[in-house]
Amino acid sequence: MKKTYKIILTVIMCMMLTAASCGDDTGEFAEPEKSPSQIVAKDAQFSGVVKSIDASGLAINILDLNYNSDMSLYIAEDTEIYNSGNSLTTVASIEPGMLVSVEYDGVTMTAMKIEPCEDSWSYDDIENWSLGDEESIMKIGDKKYKYDSNLVVIEGDTIQELMSLNEVDKLKAYGIGRKVYSLIVQKGHGYIRPSSYSDFVGGTMYIGYTLNQPVTEDMLVVVPEGSYEVTMRNGDLEGTKPVEILRNRESLLDMSEFKQKPEDKGHVIFDISPYGADLYINGKLTEYNEPIELNYGKHDVKVELIGYEPYSGLLNVKSPNPTVVIDLTEENANVEENNTEDNKDNNSSNSTSNNNTANNNTDNNNTDNNNSNNGTNNNNNSATVTSAPETKTSLDSANDSSDSSDTSDNKSVVYDKDHTITVKEPAGAEVYFNGEYKGIAPCSFPKVIGNETITLSSSGYQTKSYTVVIPNDGQDVTWSFPQLTTQ
Repeated sequence: MKKTYKIILTVIMCMMLTAASCGDDTGEFAEPEKSPSQIVAKDAQFSGVVKSIDASGLAINILDLNYNSDMSLYIAEDTEIYNSGNSLTTVASIEPGMLVSVEYDGVTMTAMKIEPCEDSWSYDDIENWSLGDEESIMKIGDKKYKYDSNLVVIEGDTIQELMSLNEVDKLKAYGIGRKVYSLIVQKGHGYIRPSSYSDFVGGTMYIGYTLNQPVTEDMLVVVPEGSYEVTMRNGDLEGTKPVEILRNRESLLDMSEFKQKPEDKGHVIFDISPYGADLYINGKLTEYNEPIELNYGKHDVKVELIGYEPYSGLLNVKSPNPTVVIDLTEENANVEENNTEDNKDNNSSNSTSNNNTANNNTDNNNTDNNNSNNGTNNNNNSATVTSAPETKTSLDSANDSSDSSDTSDNKSVVYDKDHTITVKEPAGAEVYFNGEYKGIAPCSFPKVIGNETITLSSSGYQTKSYTVVIPNDGQDVTWSFPQLTTQ
C-alpha cells in the first residue's frame, strides 16, 4: 500500500515539472489566452471624422463614430486614398472635418484605404446659421439639423467647443442626412474696442453695411474678420474710421477726433402710459423715471408692454427740455410733445401727408413714425402721431433719403427682469454681454432670453467669446468658462 502511494506521488511530481517547463524558448511562462474582446482584427474598418493630419502627411487622427473614440493611424506609401469621384488621390486631398470610411491593419495600425463616407455631404461658406432654441438642433438656412456631444468643431489646427463659435463666423459643415458631424471655421471673428468715444454713448455704431450696435460705455464688439468702415452716430454727431479685424484679436477704434458740442444736448422727459412699459432708445433698455440726456438729432424709440401694441418711431431732439408722451393702447400709440410753438406748424403740415413715413416738422423737436398719415391735429398744445407698431422706422427715411444708415437690423431683446445671469469664471476677467460691459468676473446682470454672446477679456490674455443659448425657463443662469490663454 505504501509503495502504491509512492508511485502516485512520483507521477504527480513529474507532471508538475513537465508543466513548469512548458514555456517559450526563453524559459518564460506562456501568456494566458486573450479573450475575444481583446483580440484586434488584422483587417478592420470604421467610419469617422478626420480631426487632424500630421504635417508630414504620415499620420492621421480620426474620431471613430462607432465607439466615439479617437483612432490614430499611419499612412503608408501603398495606402489607397479616394476622392468623392472614386478616383485615387493623395493625402493632401484629406481635410480636417471630412467624413471618411477607413480600412486599416489592426496589427500595424496602418490605413489601407480611406474614402469619403457614402451619402455624406458638405456645405461651404455658411453664413446664415444659428443654434436652435431646441436642444442639439442647428439651423442652416431654413433647415434644421441634429448634432450630438461628439460634434467636431475645428478652427485652424485646434479642436474647439461649440459655444466658442459666433453667429458672425462663416462655417463649413459635414454631415449625413439631417445630422451634422463636424463644423470648420472658414472665416472667424475678432473684436473692436472703441476708445475716446464718450460723446457717442447712447447712439449707434455701424460696421460695414450689415452690422449695427448700440453704443455703450466700455464696449467690446464681436465682428467678422475683415476690413470695414466703422461709423458712430449720436444725434447730429457722426464719425467714420477704417478698421482691420484679425481673427481672435482686438482692434482699437480711436474716435477722439470726433466731439459733440456741449450745448447740443437735450434733457428729454418721457411720460409713458401704462406705467411699467419698457422704453428702448437706440436699441438699449432705458430707465425714464428722470429726464434722459440725449444729443440733438434723431433717436430710435421703442416702447413695449405685454398686452399692448408696441410703439416704434424716431425722436428728433432739437430743444433743451422736451417732453414726449406715449400712450400704448390695443390699437395705437400716441406720441405727444408739449412744445406749443412747434405744434403751430404741425397743425398745417400734418393733415395731408400720404407718405409711408409721418413727419412732424417742428422748430425744436419732432417724432417721425413710419406708416400712415398723421391726420389733423385737434390739440393746439401737442403734436400727435399715429403709430404703426409692426413696422420699424428707418433711421433716416423720415427726412433724408440720401443717407443709407439704418437701425432695422437691431436685435429685439427679451428680458427676464426677475432673474439674473452670473459669470463666475475666469475670475478677474472683464465680462461683456453682446458687446456691452457688465463688470469683472464674478459678476451678475439681468437675464436676457435667446442666443447671446459673452466675451471675456483680460490684459495679457487672448480675448475669447462664447455663444450661449439662454432659455426662458424662469431660472437664474450661472456660467463658468475656461481660463483665458496667454497671448
